[in-house]
Amino acid sequence: MNVNILKVLFISIACIAINLGNLNASKIVVSTDIGFDPINSTSFLQWAFENTTEDTIIVDYTGSSWKVSPLYINRNDITIILEEGVIIEALPGAFDVFDSLIRIRDQENINIIGYGAALKMQK
Repeated sequence: MNVNILKVLFISIACIAINLGNLNASKIVVSTDIGFDPINSTSFLQWAFENTTEDTIIVDYTGSSWKVSPLYINRNDITIILEEGVIIEALPGAFDVFDSLIRIRDQENINIIGYGAALKMQK
């Protein structure tokens, strides 16, 4: 067999293996798949964190801030991607002195990625 044919065959098999590996990854886009409310989006984000089995949650840019009460992540092995321009913002009056915007406690392998995105607390 020609060496060039073997190279093409190897590259084709490698590409198929990479694509099959991506079939196991699952994702959900919050505003598209669950919902968005410019006044209070807590329930949509919290539902995504608690009730989905997807390992990647994408918080997409909607043109408005995602205004929220305290959020909780109570599961392992999740990646949250905040699209560029996304702002997750604290609802005024919804937080006590020691609350945080997102609480993650006793969990492992949690990734929050958001180039050009912001998490914003009220003073």
